[in-house]
Amino acid sequence: MFEVTLVDGNKVKIDEADVIRIQKSHALMTPDSNSRIDAKLQYDVLEEAGAIAAIVKAVLKEKLATLTLPNKNAFWFFGPAARGPDRVTPSQKFQNMRSAVIILKQRMYVANSPEEVAKVLKDAGGQVLPIGPAAADTDASVTDWPDQQLL
Repeated sequence: MFEVTLVDGNKVKIDEADVIRIQKSHALMTPDSNSRIDAKLQYDVLEEAGAIAAIVKAVLKEKLATLTLPNKNAFWFFGPAARGPDRVTPSQKFQNMRSAVIILKQRMYVANSPEEVAKVLKDAGGQVLPIGPAAADTDASVTDWPDQQLL
């Protein structure tokens, strides 16, 4: 377990095995937060995302994968909970979205190519989907990860 400081100043311990996603926060997400951790709960914390990821990676090893958001910030996620690459529409590509990864039932758009996403997922124990113009996840219950417009 590792300890982080919530934006209200309280400390909380999180089990590395519960971490699904780590990313840098945006001021409009939660003011004063430097990072967001998605685990059994969502935590907005003062510590930097990269430092948190290093702690979690020491335990999860290659299962903690890294991709790049369209704003060029890295984010980390638990590979076995992910599948992809999922395609993006031509209108999304101008926003630096080249592909997407689905973590549990939520889609994260990324600046990485579909080939890069497939390699990262394969290395991290995720489910690799076919790459191609017709390739897309067909699960209608998948939604876009909230707050992506801020990233």
